[in-house]
Amino acid sequence: MSRYGFTQWADQIWQLERILIAHGIAVPRSSPFEEAALTLIQWDEVQAGRAEHDNKIDHRDIWRRALSLADFAEKIVLVQSHPDFSRLLPHLRLFAKTFDLSQFSSTPPQNQNNNKLFELYTAAMGMHVMSQCDVEDPNFSDGTNPDLIGVYSVRRWAIACKAMHSRSAKTFADRVREGVDQIERSPAERGIVLVNMKNTIDHNSMWPGWHDPNGDWYYCAFPSLVAARAPIIREFELLHSNLVAEFGKESEFYRQIFAGKKASMCIGLVYSTATGYSDEGGPVFTMLKTIHGLYGPVPDAEAEGLLEELNNGLHNLGHLPPVPAQPLPKQPGVP
Repeated sequence: MSRYGFTQWADQIWQLERILIAHGIAVPRSSPFEEAALTLIQWDEVQAGRAEHDNKIDHRDIWRRALSLADFAEKIVLVQSHPDFSRLLPHLRLFAKTFDLSQFSSTPPQNQNNNKLFELYTAAMGMHVMSQCDVEDPNFSDGTNPDLIGVYSVRRWAIACKAMHSRSAKTFADRVREGVDQIERSPAERGIVLVNMKNTIDHNSMWPGWHDPNGDWYYCAFPSLVAARAPIIREFELLHSNLVAEFGKESEFYRQIFAGKKASMCIGLVYSTATGYSDEGGPVFTMLKTIHGLYGPVPDAEAEGLLEELNNGLHNLGHLPPVPAQPLPKQPGVP
């Protein structure tokens, strides 16, 4: 969720554009930036009754892209004063290209630029709590190094970013194994794997809509935020049960992939989308973001602490006044 309204979200995008221009990165006309910002401004006009909404069009795709870019922009704006901000510039140049930027939508495996933006997304999440950050250059990456290395607490940690494009437990294990191997080859002392799960979400079911007999589109809302989160929890629980089925027992999954490695058995699964839910003021359309944690049989307080901090970064809390952080949802059966 976000504390901003539509025009404030649009302002975050314009702030990011100014940062890009200041670093010599030209944003093309009719770019995702312009589309997203103008979408949010138009949405605000409709909500205020100053413009008419076209009910004949399903707007969810463009709204998801707009909300995602606004969320992305806020993350970048919040870390622009970080001493290692320049390490993000190779990734920021991706914004000058024309492709689907959204982290709130499903994108095909061929859209490698979108996968690279998840690396930027993660680096921005980590920078509020990590120092001496080194970010893998997306133009010269051969997939053998972690995407972010930095100092957290008293150690040098690596974060290996992976993207899922199916619900296959075997594929998930393969991606985690790749991340563990990258961490093992890195100069970091410890590391965690962070997996982008957005392509496993049915985003339209997370923001339901329907046609009436006249062909007009209407957008539905879950009865509560808890109900809106429930499909994500079911996706996570299904993956967990499929992993147990794939390896015979949960401990075997951790043994085969992590035994003798410096990577923590703490795995973060990032789910991001847009949704609607009802509160006392009526339907609310908003971002829905969470990191679910898979945790191994041995407690790892430092790794879990880093994952909690990344969760704060996911919600853009790193530079806000302190607020109680909700605990990450753990795997089924773990208290």
